[in-house]
Amino acid sequence: MKISKLAIQSVIHNSYFVTTSIVTLLALILVGSTIMLSKSLYDTYSEAQLLQADVDETQRQVDIVKKNKDLIETNVDEYNAALEKLIPDDESYFLVISALEQLEQQTGITIKEYNIDLAATTQEKLSLTVNTQGDISSIDRFLQNYKFISGRLITNESLIISPQQLESVAFSLNFYHSPYVPGSVQASTLTEADIQYVTDIISQL
Repeated sequence: MKISKLAIQSVIHNSYFVTTSIVTLLALILVGSTIMLSKSLYDTYSEAQLLQADVDETQRQVDIVKKNKDLIETNVDEYNAALEKLIPDDESYFLVISALEQLEQQTGITIKEYNIDLAATTQEKLSLTVNTQGDISSIDRFLQNYKFISGRLITNESLIISPQQLESVAFSLNFYHSPYVPGSVQASTLTEADIQYVTDIISQL
C-alpha cells in the first residue's frame, strides 16, 4: 500500500501533529536539561562536601595548635625543668649516683656494682654495665619503669640473665646529657598525643 505525498503533507500540516511534535521536542529538551542540571548540582554538592571536610579538618588542627600553645605557655617552666632533669647539659658523678639510687628505691632492686663502658660511651651518652640483684617482681618492675623513673632518660641496649641465678641481672644502661642549642632542632607542631606523653613522663619523675 502506497501513501500519497498529499496524505503525508496533510498529516504534517495538521495542527494536532505540529503541537504534539513541539511538546515532545520540548519534553526531550527539558529531560536532557534536567539530567545535565542534576549532574552539575551533584558534582557541585560533592565538591562542597569535600571543601567542608577540609575546612573542618583545618579548624580541628587550629584548635589543637591553640590548645597546645596555651598548655605549653602555662607549663613551659615545668617542661624545661623536666627536660633539664632528664637530659642535663653536663654529666656528673653525682647525677649518675643519684639516678642509680632512685632506681633502687623505686624498683626494689639492689645495684651490686657498675662499670663505665668506655667503648660505648660518647660525648652525649654515658654507658654503664650495671649488675643488679632482686626478686622476680622487683626486676620486672625495673624492666617496666627504668626509662624515666630515676629522673633521668635511660635506655637499655642489652641484659644478661643467668639461668642459674635468675635474681641476678646485668644491664647495659645509657645516660644522656646534651646542652640545648637554639635552632639545632627543627620545630614541629605538637599533637594531643605528644602533650599527653610529656605529661605522663613528668608524672614519673
